[in-house]
Amino acid sequence: MCGIVGLYNTTPQVVNYMLKQLETRGRDGFGYINLTKNIGTRSLLTPSKFIKKIVYEKRDFLIGNSRAIPTTEFQQGAIKNLDSQQPMQDKNLTIVFNGLIANDKSLIEEFKLNVTKTVDTAMLCPLLNKIGVINGMKKLDGGFSIVLYDKKKDVVWFGRNFLPMTYIYDKEKKQLIIASLKEMFPKELQTKVINVSPYTVFRYDVKKNNLFQYSL
Repeated sequence: MCGIVGLYNTTPQVVNYMLKQLETRGRDGFGYINLTKNIGTRSLLTPSKFIKKIVYEKRDFLIGNSRAIPTTEFQQGAIKNLDSQQPMQDKNLTIVFNGLIANDKSLIEEFKLNVTKTVDTAMLCPLLNKIGVINGMKKLDGGFSIVLYDKKKDVVWFGRNFLPMTYIYDKEKKQLIIASLKEMFPKELQTKVINVSPYTVFRYDVKKNNLFQYSL
C-alpha cells in the first residue's frame, strides 16, 4: 500500500497536512519534489520528519509519495537504494505511483525501454514518454493509480484503474489537489472531494487552467 499526492496552487498549511496524512498509507519511505522550485527529497523516514523543512508557496506544484512494507518496490530493492524510490523522474516526466505493474519486464522488452533500475515503477517514465500517457496506462497489467507532471507541455496527468484516487479541481482558484483518499484532505475541504472513476485519467493544462477527462 502506498499513498500519493499532487498539490497545485494551494496553501502551505494544506500541503503540510496532506503530506503528514501520507503516513496513513505508509510509514516506511517518503519522497516529494516541488517541481516549481526543483527541490525535494527521497528518504526511508516518515513525512513528519520533513514537514517543517518543506518549502511551498502559492502556485507551486508539489508531488509526493509514501510507502509501506511490504511493497513491490521494497521487494525489488528500493529499500536498499534511494535512487529506486519515488518520485521517479527523467528530463521530462515526474511520476508518483501506487500499485503493481505485473508486466513491467515484458513492456521493457516490447518497447525496447532503457531502464537501469529494478523496481517496476522505473519503467513508467520511458514507457509514457515513448508511447504516450493514455496508451501507456492502457498497457499496464495490475492495479494502479498515478500522478505525473509533463515538464515540456506543462501538463499534469492523474488517473487509475481500480486503486483509489480522489481530487479537487477549482477552476476559479486555478487549483488542483489530488490524493489517494478523501480522508487525506483537511476536513474543511472534504465536501469538495471527487472520486476518480475507475479506468479514468485526467489531463490538466496548467497554463490554460483546463481539465480534460479520458477513458482507459
